[in-house]
Amino acid sequence: MRRSSSRRWFVLATTACVGSFAGCVDADGDDPGGSGADADSTTGTDGTATVTSEGGAAGATTTTEGEGTDGDSTTSDGGSTANDDDSTGSDADSTTDDESAATSETDEEASTTTDEGAETADGGGTRTKADLDLQEANVTGVEIEEQGGGEILFSVTLYHDDDGEDGYANWWTVETLDGEELGRRELLHEHGTGEFTREQTISVPDDVDCVVVRGHDQMHDYGGQAAIVSVPSGETRFVDQGQKRKSFADTYCP
Repeated sequence: MRRSSSRRWFVLATTACVGSFAGCVDADGDDPGGSGADADSTTGTDGTATVTSEGGAAGATTTTEGEGTDGDSTTSDGGSTANDDDSTGSDADSTTDDESAATSETDEEASTTTDEGAETADGGGTRTKADLDLQEANVTGVEIEEQGGGEILFSVTLYHDDDGEDGYANWWTVETLDGEELGRRELLHEHGTGEFTREQTISVPDDVDCVVVRGHDQMHDYGGQAAIVSVPSGETRFVDQGQKRKSFADTYCP
């Protein structure tokens, strides 16, 4: 009787153990939601998120791919596109700079022409400062200012090669168109090779509405470029005399 009870106890114990073992196997399997204890989320070097679920003996594996660094790569490509746009912008800036440089060169040429000062010569031709014979005392500028009582202040600019000549430009004079001298400004020393300006107040008769301003140098007397000046407006026309004094009796006043 005791042996039978012992055998029955053994069978029950064995059955309970087997059931317990089966329960352990279920505990290691997938949960109802499909995520087992061994399910890991791994991010690969390509940025792909991989979820592996192992369920039972079949070992079924499910892989889910999501946006990882590929999404960043797309953003990076967008950044590259932006850089390309920047590059295009640089090209546009470069084009603008080229256009600005071309405009600057055009302005410089225009400025050079203005600086040389296209000047009207007798007979309708043109003359520039570069064309002047610097052995002559050339008049290159005249400004006048009424002082009242028939007195006019003349500011005259001469251009002569004082350095390269034995003599220098030693005066400038104001005359009527017929050649009558109204006054002069004496120059007591040389002034190098370049333009210089000196002033003198000269009395101009009321019936004189146009005068001639000439320069004079010690070696060649009068010659070179002279100026015809309207009084009192001050409008000026420059005329090339050549190497000798020229009469302006029949010339027109500006």
